[in-house]
Amino acid sequence: WQELVETAHDSYQVRALICCLLIVDPRRLAYDLQIDWLQVEHGQDFHRQVLRLLPLTQKLRPEQRLPLVERAMPALKQLSAPQYQDFRKTLMQLAKADGEIDLFEWRLYRLILQYLNPHFGDVQPLAARYSAVKDIRDEVATVLSVLVHFGHDTGEAAAQSFAKACTAAGFTGLQLQPRSNSLKPLNLALSKLSEAYPHLKGRLIKAMQAAIQSDGELRPVELDLVRTIAAIMEVPVALD
Repeated sequence: WQELVETAHDSYQVRALICCLLIVDPRRLAYDLQIDWLQVEHGQDFHRQVLRLLPLTQKLRPEQRLPLVERAMPALKQLSAPQYQDFRKTLMQLAKADGEIDLFEWRLYRLILQYLNPHFGDVQPLAARYSAVKDIRDEVATVLSVLVHFGHDTGEAAAQSFAKACTAAGFTGLQLQPRSNSLKPLNLALSKLSEAYPHLKGRLIKAMQAAIQSDGELRPVELDLVRTIAAIMEVPVALD
């Protein structure tokens, strides 16, 4: 772990480190595609860095992975603007190599964009537009539905968690949405929720906290998802 933390602070090796987090298990078909593509696109030295770091990153526990990404942000900010654009494209290519983007890949990519796009001048500040719950009702339902489905193994448990979340934050009339493998609805919902007034964002955070605490078991996937959503909406969250 310590060696990986040191690498996360190294502006020369940090890109290879983040790429390693997106490389699939060596037993999967996409592994060779990812490794070969990196060598062709980024050269032999980058390829060697990846192969050296891979055994270390593959030993990480799930709850260690995103904190490592967050530690890497200062080093990533030292990239040039063209290097950053290239890095973003590389991450997306690696994530799509197996034909789908899973939740961890989504969280990693969205955190990279959230922290680094403003640094490289790729975003304009968003003005608050939505001040009433009725304006964002469907989007709140989408976010809470994704969260409870990832945090629970049965539809019944997810429904109970959803109900507790709505009650805790005073949301009424929301419907639990079906489990989905697509993260596109979540992206669209967060795009709109980012333009909500702070008091509404705060209520959503309260609802999410209630959802993940509803069964007395905090799963790493729930904690990481709430942290990522909070970062995207640019609101503080305390989960520890």
